This record gives sequence, structure tokens and C-alpha cells, in this order.
Amino acid sequence: MKQIANKLLKLSSLLILMVSFGPSWVMAQEERVIDKVVAVIGEQIIMLSDIERQKFQLERESAEPMPANIYCEIFEELLFQGLLLHQAEVDTIEINESQVTAELDRRLRYFIGLFNGDEKKLEAEYGKSISEIKDEFYEQIEDQLKSQQMQGQITADVNLTPKETRDFFKKQPTDSLPLIDAKVELAHLVRYAEIGEKQKKEMFDKMVKWRQEIIEKQVSFATKAIFESEDPGSASKGGDLGWVSRGTFVPEFEALAFSLTIGQISDPFESQFGMHMLEVLERRGDQVHCRHILRKFKVGTEELIKIRMKTDSIYSIIQSDSLGFTDAVIRFSEDKDTKNSEGVVYNPQTGERKWGMDEIDPYTFAGIENLKEGEVSSPSLYEDAASGKQAYRLIKLLSRIEPHKANLKQDYQLIQMMAKREKEDAAIDAWVKAKIAASFIRIDEEFQSCNFRFVWFNRAD
Repeated sequence: MKQIANKLLKLSSLLILMVSFGPSWVMAQEERVIDKVVAVIGEQIIMLSDIERQKFQLERESAEPMPANIYCEIFEELLFQGLLLHQAEVDTIEINESQVTAELDRRLRYFIGLFNGDEKKLEAEYGKSISEIKDEFYEQIEDQLKSQQMQGQITADVNLTPKETRDFFKKQPTDSLPLIDAKVELAHLVRYAEIGEKQKKEMFDKMVKWRQEIIEKQVSFATKAIFESEDPGSASKGGDLGWVSRGTFVPEFEALAFSLTIGQISDPFESQFGMHMLEVLERRGDQVHCRHILRKFKVGTEELIKIRMKTDSIYSIIQSDSLGFTDAVIRFSEDKDTKNSEGVVYNPQTGERKWGMDEIDPYTFAGIENLKEGEVSSPSLYEDAASGKQAYRLIKLLSRIEPHKANLKQDYQLIQMMAKREKEDAAIDAWVKAKIAASFIRIDEEFQSCNFRFVWFNRAD
């Protein structure tokens, strides 16, 4: 039974993350199914085509062979989602329009990405415009968000004491504990190279000239973007950024994107990424469709030498024990994301301080490879991944953990997370059993022979 539960959990994760719509050839596959209602939960219904669609999508997404009872596993997951949605309706859980729109946009960006960022190709494949696709799936996405919020409410009060974490660890068989790869904790002190005012003015003047050429129709905005823009995500598409929701852009960009008149080309303006020029193509509510040209600031050799010398001076002060690394970070570091956390660099994928060795970029790896715990590297060239700014930095190796079996001392957070997940699963199981007993549920005879985790058909006809 536990093995079936684990498979269902894995399947559940896939279904939650899965994009709920696809190109027209997916829908054509569905149309061959002889459809019927296979379950009713309150006012929620599950169709046979719902199961077929999920099975078809899973087969496309997974390289693993489908289990023999795949129909029953998908069906039970849909029953669970239906029960969540039924209870969400009973509890009058509301999802506002902006939440649904944001989720629709996220999923659409995923699909557009499959077509190399070309919205027209997606529309041609699906046979509908982007706005029609959004209208078609609005209610479905709204229902999914309600179900997720309902599930969040079930586990909201689940807390874990240190004793429960220890008890969870003690009951785990040794061979079931995960193997933890080598990990490190890092802190850094960053000094950015300055961009000279002369360089900024030269770039500004050049883009003013481009703007005039576009306005006078000597060249199109798209052509100029293809040849001159340094934004790797949009240059090949003529600078087209597609439809984007409010809150996506940096403030300088967004202020113009939502204030320029349609078709107006902005004057060149500066952001953390470089110098931009922007044209608004369309706007609807909190969404804008625009294109831009970006030129990144290039740091000259002279500026790099200056910042290297400044960083080297700070390194010498730290090495002479005249100033501790943490105090040096507070005093000298220009990385605002780490300055107030003693320079600690958090892993954006996990939110934790620990980094797997395969998650570290080659420059950082080279900087810490020969360091011992507590040592600080000499200055090394660094480029901020978000802004592209060049800098020199010092790296301190806070800790290095060798590969090992998970244990409480080194991996308390991981074990706590595993223990909490088990407790949350138990809370959800108890909730499902209670709501099944209190809800009208009818299941088609074809599925009553499934080896379900829960007894769903207590009121079946």
C-alpha cells in the first residue's frame, strides 16, 4: 500500500506542475475518446476524457514506463482534486482575477517557449488566438488555484517540534536515508566596476540617433533590435518581449511601458541592465506588449584595474587581521542582496545557505577549490548573473560538507522537511477520510475494482 501511495504522490506532483492545455494535436487525441461521466463529487464531475488526457500527457512528459494501474492512479488523483474543489466551493474560497491571469500568463510563457518564443506559431498550432486560449482555460486554472488554496489550508496548522524531527529520524531504516552530495556555504564581498559618464553619454547619443532613424522610417524598430540589441532573449525576435504582466519589469522600464502611448518610442533610458529604448505595441489592463533595444554597459580596462586594486587593498586588510571579513562586508561590499546578511550567498533554487558542488558556477568553484574552512580567497573577476555588472570579489568558505548519509547534525533542515511532509500527508489523509464520509460521491462501476488508497465509493450506486 505504501508503494502505491508513493507512486500516487509522484503522479500528483506531475499533475500539479503540468500545463493543463496543449497544442491541437493533443486535443485531437482526446476527441477519439468515447466520453462519459465516471465520478461525481458534490457538484464536481470527472469525465473519462479527463483521465485519458492526463494519461496521454504523462506518457509524453515521462521517460519511465507507465504502471499497470495508471488509470486507477490518475483517477484517484482526480478524485482528490475534485474533493478539494468541492470543499473549496463549500467554504466559498475566492481566487481574484489577477491570480488567475498571472498563472495563465506563466503557463502560456512555458508553451510559447516550446515554440521558440513565437506566439504566432502557438496560435497556429492550437487554432486559436492567445486571448481565446486564455478565455477557454480561465475557469480551469481558477479551479486549480482554488484546490491548491484548499490544500494549503489543510496543512496550514501543521507544525513540527524538534522532538518530532528526532523521532522521525530514529525510525528511518539506515538504507532509506538519502545520500547527501558534497555541499559548501559561502559568503562574498563584492566591489562593482563603475561605468564612466563618458561611456554612458556616448551610448545615449548613439541610441538617440537610432531613435531618429526609426521615427523617420529609415529602418524599422525590429530590424534595429535584431542587429543592435544585446538582450539575448528578444534580439532575434526584433526586440519583442511579448505580453508581460505589471510587476515583471524593473521600475525604470515598467514606468515607461505603462505610460507611453501606443506606438510611441521612448528616449534612451538607463536601468541596472544597461541603456534601453522602448516601444509599446499594445496594452490591456495590467498587461503590456512591447519591444526594446538593450545595450549593455561595457567596463573599460582602466575601470577594471581600479576596482581590482581597491578589492586587493581590502583583501590585505582582512589578511592582516586589521578587519574581520563580516565587518569588511558591512563596510565595503556593494552587493545589496548579501551586504546585510554578512555576505552569505543563498542558493536561489532552495533558499538555503548550502550549495551543491554542481550548482556552483565555474568561477566560484575555482575561487574556493583550494580554500580551507574560514579562509578568504584573493580577488577574482565576477559578473552578476542578474544585472550583468562586472566586479571583483572576495569569497569566504564558511563550511565544506563531504558526501555522507543524511544525519541530524549536518542535515537537520532536510530531515525536518521530510518529517513535516510526512505529518502533512497524515493531515491530508485524515481530511480526505472525513470529507469522503460527509460528501456525496458516486463512482462508475468500471473503477470500483481499483485498489484505491481511500474508500471513495461508500455512497456509490
